[in-house]
Amino acid sequence: MNYCSQNTTLNMVLVSVISASSLMAQVDPLPNAHAHNDYEHTRPLLDALDQGFTSVEADVYWWNGKLVVAHNLPHGEEARQLLPTLEELYLKPLQQRIQDRGGKVYPATMVSFS
Repeated sequence: MNYCSQNTTLNMVLVSVISASSLMAQVDPLPNAHAHNDYEHTRPLLDALDQGFTSVEADVYWWNGKLVVAHNLPHGEEARQLLPTLEELYLKPLQQRIQDRGGKVYPATMVSFS
């Protein structure tokens, strides 16, 4: 691959990254949108927020000193140990998003998140 081809490829990648970032920044919050059971997704909170949801619900159980997220609490000890925590799936990503966006979930709006 020559310099011209490499430069063109790099420019296309950069444009794609910048375009994706711009799209994410332009999400309009949907005041009546509610996400439930999204913990079945890889990024449950962030997927909902990236779609403009302003309300998120998760089923949680107190187990072994922590809040775990599951639609139904499995019976076996081994299966329960594999459950993600509320902190991992929702609280830490929410904290990081707020820090990254100047103290707001959706920085360009006054819509509240619940």
